[in-house]
Amino acid sequence: MNANSRISIPISVAQHDVGFAATIIGNNGRDAGGQKINSEMQSRIYRLRMWDCRIQSSRDRNLRQAFNKLDVLKHKLGILMRNSTVLTNSEFSRRAIFDAFGIDNTHILSPPIDIDTFRNDELLSERHDYKRKDIILVISRIDPYKRIESAIRLAKILKNKNIGTGMKIVGNLYDYDFDCYSKLKQMVIDLGLTDYVTFEINANLDKLLSIMRQSKVYFHPAIGEHFGMAILEAMAAGLIPIVPNKGGPTEFVPQQYQFNTLEQAAEIISCAFSQPYLERVKISNSVNRFSTSHYIKGFQ
Repeated sequence: MNANSRISIPISVAQHDVGFAATIIGNNGRDAGGQKINSEMQSRIYRLRMWDCRIQSSRDRNLRQAFNKLDVLKHKLGILMRNSTVLTNSEFSRRAIFDAFGIDNTHILSPPIDIDTFRNDELLSERHDYKRKDIILVISRIDPYKRIESAIRLAKILKNKNIGTGMKIVGNLYDYDFDCYSKLKQMVIDLGLTDYVTFEINANLDKLLSIMRQSKVYFHPAIGEHFGMAILEAMAAGLIPIVPNKGGPTEFVPQQYQFNTLEQAAEIISCAFSQPYLERVKISNSVNRFSTSHYIKGFQ
């Protein structure tokens, strides 16, 4: 028999630990090895089982029920996807779909980028490029899952090494994430970065474009993103993108701008600041395949 084969129910996140409820002593009072269990030990296990049953919380029951429903939904979604035409935004996403559902006939169609809005004469003119400063731009919704704290830790490394003049974090903030925002601001204070890191919350497009005109580098802190529209918009504007070496962005960001650790990211940023104007034009032109016209053609 294969060592990896199973004769019980399949492994599932919905299979919750049932504690001492599964500890059963047979009528003959013996353990699994056939050894006699004395009355004192039987009484102790009985008391532990009773206590375990009493402390089972409603949260545990709700968790079991939630995961069971997720398993059902996953099964139904798998059936639906196997009988549908499935579109996804990157090769990274296609592999994730295959791993989850075993579906290998997924079509990749990346979302369109409004390239002209971000690439205009003012952003890419050689005359204007000399006005850019050694600023790192981060565009991200203020959200605990976006790993903005990694960008702040990177800022600490950069400041300690005298790399760059500052980092601007631009993002939308919703009421339910205000605690996250407060923690990030406190982190900036605790690390002594108030003169290096600034937030631009709920900035409009004109404000974003203005910050892009000032910046040389775009940093993306989230690991394993399935695509990354903000990255492509920054590239269209002529910024050098610095992204993690895992996820969908690796499919369009040159390998020399991909990092594994924050220390490595700092080194790449230091070099990116000195990249010539023609490198920015090359980066901007590389996103042409994500234009609206290419999207329409691919959809047809």
